[in-house]
Parts: sequence; structure tokens; C-alpha cells
Amino acid sequence: MHSSDDAARGGPPDDAAIVAVPAADRPAEEHVHLPPLSIWPVTTAAGVALGGIGMATDWPFWVLGILLMGFGVMSWVQELRHEPH
Repeated sequence: MHSSDDAARGGPPDDAAIVAVPAADRPAEEHVHLPPLSIWPVTTAAGVALGGIGMATDWPFWVLGILLMGFGVMSWVQELRHEPH
């Protein structure tokens, strides 16, 4: 293999050096804010699934699915509104 083959494939040339950067010279990592774990997205998804099953089978399942989905969305929004910033 020749270095021109490596460069043509996008690999590093033979004279490339790997340099370690000391931790003190690295930029500080940014803090990524994530919401806390919650059961409400799963509840909402279960309501959507139950509503879909109800559309294919019988209307009581559809009604229960819509109610469960609405309860899940409302609870999820309430949880996010009261989350400490």
C-alpha cells in the first residue's frame, strides 16, 4: 500500500501525527439539560395503541384509549410545567 492510496480513500497520510491534548487545555463540556424520567410518555403511547386497537375492533376500546391518551398528555404537561428549572 502506498500513502497516496490511503489519502485517496480518506485515510490519514503516513506523516500524520496524533497529538494528545492535556485535560486543562480542552474546552469545558457543556451541560445538556434532560427532563427527568417519566411514565407519562408510555401512558400516552399505550392510549394511542389502545385507541388504534379499538378502531379495528370495538368502540369501548377506542373510548378507553382516547381517555388514557388524554390523561397521559395532561399529566405529562403538568409534570413538565412544574419541573424545577
